[in-house]
Amino acid sequence: MLETEEQIQTTLNLTGTLMSFEAFDILGVLSFHTERLYSQEITNYIVEQQDWVVHCSTYDCVRNEISEDDEFTIEDLTYMYTFRLNSKPIPYADGWSRLRLNLISKVEL
Repeated sequence: MLETEEQIQTTLNLTGTLMSFEAFDILGVLSFHTERLYSQEITNYIVEQQDWVVHCSTYDCVRNEISEDDEFTIEDLTYMYTFRLNSKPIPYADGWSRLRLNLISKVEL
């Protein structure tokens, strides 16, 4: 279902997280998926892969010329996280875009 930009911004205002780029701020919905690639229970050795994704407005992506290798930060009450896009934004037909990310750092505030 195609959403208007106003509907997308309303959703982001209710559920989004502030993403601070160098020259602008936008809202996005952050999520991640963790996959256990290898686990050796005897030695407590675990290798995981984390896939970080943000869903945001395609309009915001185009207007701000978001592209691969752009970085932004997100803060909570304890940490500041820095992410880097690992590809160009992937636009969906419904007005949303997906940003695939790499977590660069986590710094205590």
